[in-house]
Amino acid sequence: HVGGDECNINEHRSLVAIFVFTEFF
Repeated sequence: HVGGDECNINEHRSLVAIFVFTEFF
């Protein structure tokens, strides 16, 4: 994304949430 660090952080959190979700479910 061309939005800055905040955009990257939001994407990173989304990816982490997906990985955690798939790990437990």
